[in-house]
Amino acid sequence: MQKTKSIQSGDDLTKRQRLVFIVLLGLSMTLMPYTIDPILAAFPRIGETFMATDQQVQLSLMAVTIGFALGQLITGPLSDALGRKRPMLVVVFLWFAAEIATIFAPTIEVFYVARFVAAFAAASASVVASAIIRDLYKEAKMMRFLSQVYIVQGVSPVLGPIVGSQLLAFMSWQNIVLLFAIYGLVTFIGLRIFLVETLHSDNRRSQGISAMFARFGAVLHDRIYVGLVIFSALQTVALFSYLNLVPFIFQDGFKIGSGEFGFFFALNSLVSVIGTQVGGRLAVRFRSNWVLFSHIMLAGAAGVALVIAAAMGAEFGVVTALFAFFTFNFGATYTPLAAIAMAPHGEEAGTAASLMGVVNFVAASLAGPLYAVLDQRTSAGAGATIATCYTLGALSLWFVSRVRSIPPLKN
Repeated sequence: MQKTKSIQSGDDLTKRQRLVFIVLLGLSMTLMPYTIDPILAAFPRIGETFMATDQQVQLSLMAVTIGFALGQLITGPLSDALGRKRPMLVVVFLWFAAEIATIFAPTIEVFYVARFVAAFAAASASVVASAIIRDLYKEAKMMRFLSQVYIVQGVSPVLGPIVGSQLLAFMSWQNIVLLFAIYGLVTFIGLRIFLVETLHSDNRRSQGISAMFARFGAVLHDRIYVGLVIFSALQTVALFSYLNLVPFIFQDGFKIGSGEFGFFFALNSLVSVIGTQVGGRLAVRFRSNWVLFSHIMLAGAAGVALVIAAAMGAEFGVVTALFAFFTFNFGATYTPLAAIAMAPHGEEAGTAASLMGVVNFVAASLAGPLYAVLDQRTSAGAGATIATCYTLGALSLWFVSRVRSIPPLKN
């Protein structure tokens, strides 16, 4: 790749550089799902390793969500002050180290700490990647580039559960984590060699706590952004209800084996990836605000249908199809949501991405105890949570962001 200190715009990228950036940023964003998905099917075995209950193992997801929140809170604004490349390299290597620590955790408490650190690093990598994308492109161009990055990132929620569940038949969960740790190390090496700085020193924001809070204040003055953040937080709560409950609904409620669980979970994840592409393409062709709002309503309808399916004792095929419909619409909101939220905040790209991520995972962390008391045998609890969250999210877009007044993205 061409040697340069920084790139000012995506228009300055060669075709080869653009492709490399798509792959590298996509790989960086995969660390978040790879922090969770590969070991979901192994939760019962992890419990056996540490002699812990299902509820104790589930608490590791709370450690993950807290790590996701703090990683974005700190690293996003930091990247606005220090640039993108150095923070990215540090956090990706930290993820590798945390995966190794997970393997050798002697107790469930140390396991929690290792998962927290891995989540902190993964979220940091994702928020810096989002800021890099905003450095390079604006509005509709950003949405198109995001869609291409999500193709790479979208492989992770498909491969993660399949690889994790299939390898579990002849490999310990620790060895599965080791494989993904090696993946993280390879990603670090690729970033170290090929990633080019995208935030020129002249465009960096002031350092320090007061400057960081000033940047947070700047983005919070944007009414449209605030409404989108509220919706995004509610959507994350809905997603984590799915992630927390589906392993038990499928394996305990429907008596699906770990291998079959991995397959169906990955299938639903693939549907989500397809959703990101459909949502991105529709948002370029039509008004992005209405594309986003339509998929919010459809996701809420999926939640209602899941409650009805549980009440009627629906079979596994019906329930997994409804979960797939939910994940499709979740994915379809992702690209227009990010593009609309980031469009006016080029100078605080890291902060804008950070704040949204922080609120998302704080909300998911606070909802952690709720997941433990919801019905783990049927889809009723997950469906009710999804329906409630998307209804409230739709109200946030309608009354806070005032969806009708959101301007169209420029080409």
